Amino acid sequence: MANIPDKPALSNRLADLAERAGEAARRYRRGSIESIREYLSAGELLAEARNKCRRGDWGALLDRAGIEPRTARRMMQAWRVSRETGADADAIHDAGGVQAFMAAALVDVDAALHGAADALEDGEKTVLKTVIEGAGEPSRLTRRRSSATLPGGTRPVTG
Repeated sequence: MANIPDKPALSNRLADLAERAGEAARRYRRGSIESIREYLSAGELLAEARNKCRRGDWGALLDRAGIEPRTARRMMQAWRVSRETGADADAIHDAGGVQAFMAAALVDVDAALHGAADALEDGEKTVLKTVIEGAGEPSRLTRRRSSATLPGGTRPVTG
C-alpha cells in the first residue's frame, strides 16, 4: 500500500478555511457544469424548434421563451459544436467555459480554412483569402456568409 502523506498541519482556523474554500470550489464546479449542461440543452431544444417553425414563427417562439435571438444562435451553435466534437459539459468547463470552448472551435475552423486554401486554384484562393481577411477575427466567421465554396462544394463559413 502506498504511503499517502498527511495533510499539512494547520491551525484550526486555517484548516476550517481550507475545508470551506474547497467545498465552495467544488460547489462552483458542479454548478458551472450544470449551467453548461442546461445551456447545451437549451441549444438542442431551440435547434429542434427552429427546424419545426413555420415562416415568421421563430421570433414569436423566442419572445415566448424570453430568449434574445443572438443568445439563441449562440446556444444552438454551442450545442452543434459540442455534438460534432463529442465535448460534454465537463470538457467544455475544463476548456474555460462555453465562450472559450467556442473560440477554440472557431480557431480550429479558421486554421482548417487556411489549410484548405492549399488545395484550391488561384482564383478560388483569392475568394477564400478575401472571405477570411474580411471576417477578421475567427469569432466573426460565424456571422459572415459567403458565396465562396471549398472543394466538394462545401461552404467555408457557417452560421
